[in-house]
Amino acid sequence: MKTLKAEEIKCNEYSGMEDLQLHLDEFISGYYNQVRLHSALQYRSPGEFEDAETDTSERTGDSQAAVMSFPRHEEIYPDESIAH
Repeated sequence: MKTLKAEEIKCNEYSGMEDLQLHLDEFISGYYNQVRLHSALQYRSPGEFEDAETDTSERTGDSQAAVMSFPRHEEIYPDESIAH
């Protein structure tokens, strides 16, 4: 949401909700998901990340989809006890 607001909504003026929807669709599908680099994907675009994963799975015969994993709090801070 922060990126959407900072890079699209605050940078443009819209004539109405339909215009806003059109710009949002273009921003998300044309820029954010295809061009913009994402730190969680090793600074690659989602499209580039998926292409690289597809190429790897084709070479290795692995048909699993790309999986993103994030460390759990306990893995980052093993000495902290968290009350559940």
